[in-house]
Amino acid sequence: MAPLLIQSKSKTNLTTPWQISAAGTGLPAVSPRPAVLGLAIVDIPPLTASHIASDNLRRVRRDHFRPKNRGRRVYDCTQRNTITLTFDDGPSAQTGPLLDLLHQEGFRATFFVNGEHGTSPSILRRGIDQVHQLASHTWGHLENLDLESSESMNQQVMWNKIMYRDILGFFPTYMRSSHSKCDGACLAQMGGLGYIVVMWNLDTEDWKNHPASNI
Repeated sequence: MAPLLIQSKSKTNLTTPWQISAAGTGLPAVSPRPAVLGLAIVDIPPLTASHIASDNLRRVRRDHFRPKNRGRRVYDCTQRNTITLTFDDGPSAQTGPLLDLLHQEGFRATFFVNGEHGTSPSILRRGIDQVHQLASHTWGHLENLDLESSESMNQQVMWNKIMYRDILGFFPTYMRSSHSKCDGACLAQMGGLGYIVVMWNLDTEDWKNHPASNI
């Protein structure tokens, strides 16, 4: 059996967003907007070079850092006869029950987290406690990073790093772009920021098949 890297969706419908602690950091304040279609969205102001320098993310621990793999895309598992479960867009109201099920069945997964979706610190810490891997899905869920400017891509990545730092004390090495769109300049920039870009080779398309009985 060929190794599979499976993508699923964990849509967010939280209404109480996490807020970055800006006090004493030199960072601009981050504030939530009203929920739209059940999504709690958090606006981010621009980060300047001085903000990034004062925040000094270089001193923050990074998980599974492998410099030689930066800027590389991963489509499948390295071991044959294995399956990797990955979930995008959370955390959400469904993430807790999903963690319960994974724990019950003895599975571990990778969760690609969007910072703008009102991240729940307790859910993220629980994911770490249960030895799941947490990764970046950028701050927002931009449709196509390839169409974004270098500055925009940097903002999306840096704010998610700050979110991880504030809540867990580290930030990830792995990231996934929305809709797998990250080529050329995007891939080069992610590599320059130290990321390995994770794709998939099987999409469950569970987001097309509500209710759960149809999946």
